[in-house]
Amino acid sequence: MSVELIGDQALWDEFVERSPYGLLFHRWDFLRIMEKHTRYQLFPYGIYRGNELICIFPLFYRYYNGLNMVFSPPPLTSVPYLGPVMAPVYDTVKQKRKEIYGNAIGDEIDAEIKKFMPNYTSIITAPEFIDVRPFKWNGYGVENHYTYVIDLRDPLGVIWKNFGKDCRERIKSFGKPGVKIEQSYDVARLYNMLKKLFNDQGMNLPLTGQAYLDDIFQTFPDNLKIHFLTQDKTLQDIEVSCEYKDTFRLLWGLSIINKKLYGNQEFATWELIKRAKESGYKKFEIVGANTQRFCTYQSKFNPSLEMFFTLTKTDLIGNLAQWSYYNLVRKKLI
Repeated sequence: MSVELIGDQALWDEFVERSPYGLLFHRWDFLRIMEKHTRYQLFPYGIYRGNELICIFPLFYRYYNGLNMVFSPPPLTSVPYLGPVMAPVYDTVKQKRKEIYGNAIGDEIDAEIKKFMPNYTSIITAPEFIDVRPFKWNGYGVENHYTYVIDLRDPLGVIWKNFGKDCRERIKSFGKPGVKIEQSYDVARLYNMLKKLFNDQGMNLPLTGQAYLDDIFQTFPDNLKIHFLTQDKTLQDIEVSCEYKDTFRLLWGLSIINKKLYGNQEFATWELIKRAKESGYKKFEIVGANTQRFCTYQSKFNPSLEMFFTLTKTDLIGNLAQWSYYNLVRKKLI
């Protein structure tokens, strides 16, 4: 096995497109936008077996406040996953060969990461990538997380019946004349409302800025979409989706606070589920199952759980920085 930095965008994106592990966030332009707005330097690694590219692995490096840090994805981007993308052949070989590939990739990438002499390393894998043992064996801490998924291959009637009774009643009560959900390109409105929501709760918005949102929405207009739900022209809910390959991913939701209003979020989610199924998507993901306060709402759609992982490695200085972040800084961040 050998490791090289890839500078060919066409080669990179073609690999992402072919691989079942490739996400929109892995696309070359998305990576470069994250690099531009976070000031983390992108290192687009490729792992080769002979002349065969078997894995790509984007890493981001930054020296900041006395710390060497390696991330995938970088913070303040609201990208839920990144990490490695395996070649399609990975799913076709026997388990012994998979483990040979996995162990080699884990060893090679860990060797590259060590060259940065990082105090803190964090990698968040996509739900499809579950064998993180090689990283554990290389000394990384492994923490499991969850996301919710609805199988859109089921008939729409079955999906509806699987919702909780309270959920169905709320959707029915809200779905009246004058209610509609429309796609919007008003990124500024989205950003300002998100910022206000977090400020009202005494927290800083965990995004690098509006310019970052402008860039990703302008670059991927067919994949990243803003949905405004209105009732008699009054805005009641905002949903942001990431639509790529066979998955309709519900990234963010922003409900307008109104104690007299019931069913606006449920109605918006149901409408997007119907649209996703009509468009031929196979999976509808609701990001956020790892946050307890979101689960009461999200679980009412009777989704299944899928697992993903955070891989971390720190030295003594990194441990101190991590403690400071979680105990001092995070009180102002989500």
